[in-house]
Amino acid sequence: MRGTPITKFPIEVVNLYYLKYLSLRNTKNLPNLVHLELLQVYDGDTLRFMAGGFKKLKQLGLDKFDELRFVEIQKGAMPCIEKLSIQRCKSLEKVPLGIEHLSELRVLEFFDMPHKLLKTICPDEEGEDYWRVARIPEVYSTYWRGGGWEVYSLESFSEGENAPMLNTVINSWELQTRWK
Repeated sequence: MRGTPITKFPIEVVNLYYLKYLSLRNTKNLPNLVHLELLQVYDGDTLRFMAGGFKKLKQLGLDKFDELRFVEIQKGAMPCIEKLSIQRCKSLEKVPLGIEHLSELRVLEFFDMPHKLLKTICPDEEGEDYWRVARIPEVYSTYWRGGGWEVYSLESFSEGENAPMLNTVINSWELQTRWK
């Protein structure tokens, strides 16, 4: 028996305060979703995007997944994604596995992420996963410091926390209009 598609939420569901569990298991039910932001919605250590899922998704944001250590993207998942933002996932150990399959990805941005993670994608001998992100045109690491955004390029990741700010590519105002 097929369920009836939800076209609008009942008034009781609009206030999500009482929502205890939400599962997005079959993304075929979200065929036109183009922008998804997930904030503190998952407590596991591995997040997987399965092949065939999120076929029209263009922007994905992952924010404050405290226990998340790995993200896996199967070949064929999110084929149209253009921007991926990962924020405040302090336990993340590696760049998403399978990110190299995202052929349309143009912007990869890390907000307030551990320097240890960023070292894995440095364009030097320490960057074991640099090959995964090398073809992405814009890879940035961004931190909020002293009342403004400091943006670092992929090349400056290996230079340490005091690397030169990349304000010629993007400034605070542009950053806010891109993601927020």
